[in-house]
Amino acid sequence: MLRFALALALAALPLASVSAQAADIRNIGCVQENVTPETLRVLRADVEKNFNDLDNQSYSEGAISGFRAAGQICRGKFGWNDKVVEASILYALSNLAQPVARQRAGPAKLDYGALERRFAALTRAEQIDAMQEQVLNKLAVGALDAKEMNETNAKLAGGIFGLLAVHAKAINDFTVN
Repeated sequence: MLRFALALALAALPLASVSAQAADIRNIGCVQENVTPETLRVLRADVEKNFNDLDNQSYSEGAISGFRAAGQICRGKFGWNDKVVEASILYALSNLAQPVARQRAGPAKLDYGALERRFAALTRAEQIDAMQEQVLNKLAVGALDAKEMNETNAKLAGGIFGLLAVHAKAINDFTVN
């Protein structure tokens, strides 16, 4: 999931001629609402591929360009700046990837709800910075100690924690930009 965030951050978004307004949290779902069915199909295939190989995650140009196009629709509609567009894109990605993560958790003997609760128990600051090694270690040690994960499903649990981290950071970034 992190590679998608980096790809989007590095992708140049065309500048709009409208001035940026304060982002209204009620509009954070705009990108998700404007992603085409084809982009959703490509994204699902990418997410499936990434959960099959958590060490080599990548996203296709079709997914990236589809999300960028949806972001431009929202930029035009609400006058968003680049950071707000990116946050809405990452929010959409994390929402749309969660069903795949949930499907993978059960067969891997992971309780998705327990991982969500562990993440939710972090402070707000930790949730926002959950991709930092210190916070990831806290999540991992806690999940291991509680027997919520083991060495055979630890990578998947890490991927799920990463997805939850992207979601939390996207909400934060949307509201502060």
